[in-house]
Amino acid sequence: MVEAAPDAMLLADASGQIVVINGQLEKLFGYARSELLGELIEKLMPENSMLKHVSLRDGYLMEPRTRQMSARPDVRGKRKDGTEFPIDISLSPLRTPQGIFVIAAMRNATATSRSREQLKSFIESVADAVVVVDETGKMVLANQRTENIFGYIRQAIHGKPFDFLLPERSRTTGKDAPSFLDNLQAQGPGSPHQLWARRRDGCEFPAEMCLSHLEIESGAHYVVSIRDLTQRRLTFSEVAALLAGSDRPGEANVARVLTSRTSPKASVLVVDDDPMDLTLICQALDQLADAVDVERASGGQQALKSLSPEREPGKPLPRMVLLDWNLPDLHGRDVMAQLRTDPRLANIPVVLVSGSETHKDKDEALKLGIRHFVYKGGEFDELRTALTDVVGSALAPLPSPIRSDE
Repeated sequence: MVEAAPDAMLLADASGQIVVINGQLEKLFGYARSELLGELIEKLMPENSMLKHVSLRDGYLMEPRTRQMSARPDVRGKRKDGTEFPIDISLSPLRTPQGIFVIAAMRNATATSRSREQLKSFIESVADAVVVVDETGKMVLANQRTENIFGYIRQAIHGKPFDFLLPERSRTTGKDAPSFLDNLQAQGPGSPHQLWARRRDGCEFPAEMCLSHLEIESGAHYVVSIRDLTQRRLTFSEVAALLAGSDRPGEANVARVLTSRTSPKASVLVVDDDPMDLTLICQALDQLADAVDVERASGGQQALKSLSPEREPGKPLPRMVLLDWNLPDLHGRDVMAQLRTDPRLANIPVVLVSGSETHKDKDEALKLGIRHFVYKGGEFDELRTALTDVVGSALAPLPSPIRSDE
């Protein structure tokens, strides 16, 4: 069986002595069979790793178990002619009446190592955090951006499950529970998925993740790109300075709102059942804190309750409502219908902020009096620009009229 195996294989006893090898191992290392039988397996390794391997070998025998073929850059073999090369190796214990033996299967990993270096070079060139995950769900590579965003050095996350980077509530629980990667894969390769991630200091942040498949010599892998949405939203704090010189009407309006000393602070009601979308919209608007108070509602019923006559005494009604359309408890069309039949609320501008761009939804919204549409399923910069236009137009103080005697 050993002789027929496609990989180089050997059988060693508990002391590390080689007792069986196959022809593929002879070819791989350049030794004749007689030159290896009875020798320690460290003979097949570079001198600088021999002592370390002895301790690793002893540790393995204390807890022997099958270890699948894996490529590690620090595992190298040494041929008879002295040349070194990277190897993939798997280990399996063999229990016999004479004691425990170890079956080792080895494969030249030069091509794998080259592919790995090319992959490392590629992910380092990517602006987002990128981790490479093997088929068992363990992280095997990460780029510098991952260190910057999460606060871990790469060695600290190597070998850990991918959901180590997620809050505990999002981690896999139960032996048969689908992993986060399973759920991400079910959405389709390349599909963005928004969720909360967790830094080393315990701070959570909103992130967008995309998963891609990768086939290399060592097997199937996943490449997961992670974009920190917080960093993108923080640029909104500079919006007043950036928009002050803009020639776009909506942006100029926002600049006037931010710089006006006499404009009363207005409130905007954001209605969205998706916690991520709600946070994304509200955090963008929070950057206009000098001009805008943001109210939140996680559903249609909660929105109507916050606008009812029982609203906090003395608290003015919002100047604008940003309304999601496909709300689970009370559809956006029903919310809009009730707003338009209430004389107190009929004149409040409503903006449809939806992940749907179907003509049916837009036509329905138009019939109910909605004139502004913002698509929230694209890039954040596009969402920010769209909200800037509509918020600026609604909240900006009107320019002072020109007097006839001027």
